Parts: sequence; structure tokens; C-alpha cells
Amino acid sequence: LLISLLLHILNLSFLEGTVPCEIKIAQVVPLFKKGFPTVICNYRPISLLPLF
Repeated sequence: LLISLLLHILNLSFLEGTVPCEIKIAQVVPLFKKGFPTVICNYRPISLLPLF
């Protein structure tokens, strides 16, 4: 069911040449890699996308 919904949205996006505004916006959160947690370079950004 989820796959068919995503496929439908992607097919419409390709046919219309547009992307829904809801999936253009991502929340960027820092994800700790390794080392000292107090050093900003030890984090990498991860984009969280909405699930509709």
C-alpha cells in the first residue's frame, strides 16, 4: 500500500514536472559521528523528510 502511494506521487511529479511542496522541506538535525561530543566537527547533518 505504501509503495503504491509513493509510486503514484512520484509518477505524478514526473508527469507534471513539479514536486509537492510538502516534500521539498526537510528538517536538518546533527548526528554524532565519533570523538568528543563537544566538538561541532564530530557531527554530520542528516535531512529528515516528511512521511506525508
